[in-house]
Amino acid sequence: MFTPYGNTLRFPDGRVVRRGPNGIWIDNATGAQYNQNTIRDLYYSSMYSLDIPDGGRGKRKKNTEFILDFTTMSSLSSLFTFTRGSTATFINSSGLLEEVGPATTNDPSKARLDHDLYTGTPRGLLLEGSAQNLCLNGSLQYVSSAPTSFTRSFNGCSADSVSSDVFLGKSAWRISATLGTDRRDFLTQTVNFGVTGATYTISCYIEGVSGAIGLFSYVEGDVANGAIAGSIISPTTAGRYKYNLKTGNTAFNGNVRIGIGPSGVQTIGTGGFIQFSHIQVELGHTASSYIPTTSAAVTRAAEVCYISPNTSFFNISEGTVLQETAVNFETTNGYARIFGFVDDIATPFNITPDSITVGIGQSNNRPFLNLTENNTYRGDAFIPAGGEITKGEFFKLSTCYKQGDYRASRAAVSGSLGYTGSYPTSLPTLYFNGLAGSYLSAVWYKSFKYYPRRLSNAEMDAWSIVTGK
Repeated sequence: MFTPYGNTLRFPDGRVVRRGPNGIWIDNATGAQYNQNTIRDLYYSSMYSLDIPDGGRGKRKKNTEFILDFTTMSSLSSLFTFTRGSTATFINSSGLLEEVGPATTNDPSKARLDHDLYTGTPRGLLLEGSAQNLCLNGSLQYVSSAPTSFTRSFNGCSADSVSSDVFLGKSAWRISATLGTDRRDFLTQTVNFGVTGATYTISCYIEGVSGAIGLFSYVEGDVANGAIAGSIISPTTAGRYKYNLKTGNTAFNGNVRIGIGPSGVQTIGTGGFIQFSHIQVELGHTASSYIPTTSAAVTRAAEVCYISPNTSFFNISEGTVLQETAVNFETTNGYARIFGFVDDIATPFNITPDSITVGIGQSNNRPFLNLTENNTYRGDAFIPAGGEITKGEFFKLSTCYKQGDYRASRAAVSGSLGYTGSYPTSLPTLYFNGLAGSYLSAVWYKSFKYYPRRLSNAEMDAWSIVTGK
């Protein structure tokens, strides 16, 4: 059994790692974080990677890998540069909505390590672009008549009299009533959607608590103009849901409405109730994380996250990346870049003049590796049909680069680029999310494994097969 003692561990090849919180080990040189099993594997492999005499021509050293497991981190490694000019929210390990303050200067501790709303399992590092919540007082704080900024209309229903309702750790609007045919209880707010012909997304959290069996709840948008309507059936047992409603390509200036009813004869069981909270109305095709609002619309700033310089682990000549990520698209046209090795430290999101980037083609949901050199697009290794990803679900992707040899593999379906021309000479920055020309609303990074060598096609394909949520 591999059982290191003390708070530091020195590898046979000279590397030193220190013990961190929650069973994590941290590389003193690079800041990379590893769990116990990974440290064991790296330690044993280093026993066979010492300097080897190379025919009198000096010494060669076996390349070692750089591994980031974002699901085991308690906070983002100080190896990263991270900024975000506003407050943001995420789901913590207890399944509660948590706010984290702005990082106007570099502060990796303000990055968000998100969790699944339903299971509490880690989803990894969450990075998002800018978005604005147009719904005022979206947290639906309880008051005796109706939440601030909303009006209430009802027939035969009554609001719960408890003023300390809590949902996701925050206050919520609770309804408990017996419904008959054509009875309803709903909250309405007039929202200026603003952009003519644009698509908006309405989202909110809904929870049915024990006894709320058969309750019909709904979310609607622009009901005054009759433009859209959406509905959902609440959980048949206790549970929580995030509900998203896309408005479509129409101009809106009308009402957003949530509530219960009105179809059929439905009854909330004894002791049961339903509650709503964290309503958001935002421009775009997908719902982003909740943006807290009070008396005015609020904008969440885009996040900037990168490692620079990456020279402690990066090999310019060849390399392979194995990644597990999930993405949400902001639009249906364009290219959504997930990460990239780029040469512009001053503005690391640029993909020119030199870069090797990885992303998703939004028109076909297929991953690709892109090469740009000397301000010139050199081509893509695009994964063909059969390697599509599903928005919001985690997928594994392996990509490699070497002059004249570029390849991407997803679920053992691969694409390649055989461009043999000139090659980048320096790519000192590893950038996550937000690259120029990118159209992502959100990316979750579970793991990122970099090998400073070109793995075999068989190794790349085998790793890319297993997928999960």
